[in-house]
Amino acid sequence: MDKSIKHNIVTYGASPYIKSKMGRIHSDLLNKLYVSGHYLNAICWHHDISYYLPDSLGKYYYNFGDKNICEVFPVNRQRHVNSQLSIDMYNTIDRIKPEYVIAIGDYDEIMEICAIKEINNSFILIGILVIDGLPIPKKYYDILDKFDYIITINEKSYNFINNNLSDIDVEYGKIDINNNIFYNNGNRDKLNTFNILGCLKNSQICNPAAFIKAVGDFSEGKDDVIAYLHTNYNDPGEYDVNELLYRFDKKGIISLPKKYSSVVDNIDDIELNNLYNNYNVIIDPSVSSATSMHITEAVMTGCIPICMLHSSLLEYMKDIDYKYIINSVLYVGNNQEDLYIASVDSIVTHLENIYFIWKNHCDLYRQISKSYSELFKKDSKRNIYDIIESYIENKNNKKKGVKLELMNM
Repeated sequence: MDKSIKHNIVTYGASPYIKSKMGRIHSDLLNKLYVSGHYLNAICWHHDISYYLPDSLGKYYYNFGDKNICEVFPVNRQRHVNSQLSIDMYNTIDRIKPEYVIAIGDYDEIMEICAIKEINNSFILIGILVIDGLPIPKKYYDILDKFDYIITINEKSYNFINNNLSDIDVEYGKIDINNNIFYNNGNRDKLNTFNILGCLKNSQICNPAAFIKAVGDFSEGKDDVIAYLHTNYNDPGEYDVNELLYRFDKKGIISLPKKYSSVVDNIDDIELNNLYNNYNVIIDPSVSSATSMHITEAVMTGCIPICMLHSSLLEYMKDIDYKYIINSVLYVGNNQEDLYIASVDSIVTHLENIYFIWKNHCDLYRQISKSYSELFKKDSKRNIYDIIESYIENKNNKKKGVKLELMNM
């Protein structure tokens, strides 16, 4: 390896090309590691080889700008740990011989790399754990124990791991969302209708049905309300969205994406910022939430959030006077994790309250919007990338220290 390259790193996670939260975290990390001068390879699930075509030699790459910054090795996560998936991954890692492997995902999505770490301890394993639902079942504790270092992206996950797996070195960081991309561009002040937004994947976890029913109920008797559901409308989802709209949106005020929108092909960040700025309120009724990524981006533009009690966004809202938290009922999911069903009536109540302020107290509405747009400016938590770079640098310095000590003996 070229001596000018800092470190040989393999990442393991969802394809950096997809528009899901995992893909976006992965792509951002690869971009920053590349700019810092690391040698990279990426082992990826959800990398659709029929959509992302290989080069003339049959290889897949991830591009940053106009450059191939790393080779991508597609894997199928549907297979079991002791199957061909683990063998393929083991052979790839054995050939590349990375110093560090960075795994990105929920605790049940990183089992394969932990199994490899158990039989090949030649690399340092770093986990960026994007945990949707807690508690983590005890059967996964031994898997997590294979990590040398864990970064969580919300406080509740940090506290759980710190309290239950005390031998693991864990730190709590944040996803780095660029406030030069997501900001208040002034469009919201020009709106003459009350605009409601939902950025929700077509799945039961994200619960777009609650969004549709709540907006439909709220809009009855009002002629100055419009709504938009930004979802993967063109992908096979878990709901028949058209059927939900037929049942609950009697006035037809909810619009859907006009152009192709899926988890592999979506609007870019500039368009997304413009989208957020054209809406007064964003609703997230998801039954679980690890990142609250879209609602966080929208809040940075001054869009007022209506969110669940378990939303990661609440960690930043301690000094906010006007909070709109959806009432919910607990149920236990397939992995015995706590999940929450949103109350549609609660969403409607919050919409009514914000609508009343918007309609009758413009200055107060702008003040609330501004307080949300400034929510993250005082936040002092380090982002994921800085934490990883600091950890690698400290590890490298310790290695150098050992070598010097041996030379002086």
